[in-house]
Amino acid sequence: MIIACNWKMNMNSTAAHDLISAMISCGISCGISDGLSAKGGNHVQRIVFPPFPLLSAVHSVASASNIAVGGQDCHRESGGAFTGDVSAAMLSDAG
Repeated sequence: MIIACNWKMNMNSTAAHDLISAMISCGISCGISDGLSAKGGNHVQRIVFPPFPLLSAVHSVASASNIAVGGQDCHRESGGAFTGDVSAAMLSDAG
């Protein structure tokens, strides 16, 4: 089972930290803190997709858990005059 959430253009760094902390706590209480099984033996993978400005901060909190972090969007070009866009290399560098 995959539980994924795309945050769109929501939250600030404090709210992001609080949400990831709550997800870690919830995972422990639901028996999925190891990322391998929930009660009943189902495989569970949790993934969050925060906005790019929060990516590094969210990754630093989530890295201590089984919560994966990804980028919401990625421009096809590796660089250039694409105002506001994010390249795959930038996503990788952010965590």
